[in-house]
Amino acid sequence: MQTRTQILAQKTFVAVSARKGKKEAAQYGNWALKLPTYVQKNGLCVALAFAQTKTEAKPLLEDLQTVLEIKDLPALARTCEASQYLDLTRQTLAALGWFKRFAQAELEAKLDESNA
Repeated sequence: MQTRTQILAQKTFVAVSARKGKKEAAQYGNWALKLPTYVQKNGLCVALAFAQTKTEAKPLLEDLQTVLEIKDLPALARTCEASQYLDLTRQTLAALGWFKRFAQAELEAKLDESNA
């Protein structure tokens, strides 16, 4: 039996690997590196709202929702109770940690602050 962390890592690996070799891979990787920091600095709602405004972040948001098995993550973050919000933030940061690591490993992502 796999742990939750192993399942999360496997789902994330599949999502990131699917982007390898595609034209949006560099932007996807850049957002995978930046988004965890945005969540930590600004909070989940603000970070997701900002990412939604950026076309190049949408593939990562779609994959994040798929990995977390949440249909509309930004809407849930805006409407849930405080205790659920904290849990949702923890889950999202755990997933984004794997996205970041796999983007570095699989996509050879490097942080590009000029696209912020």
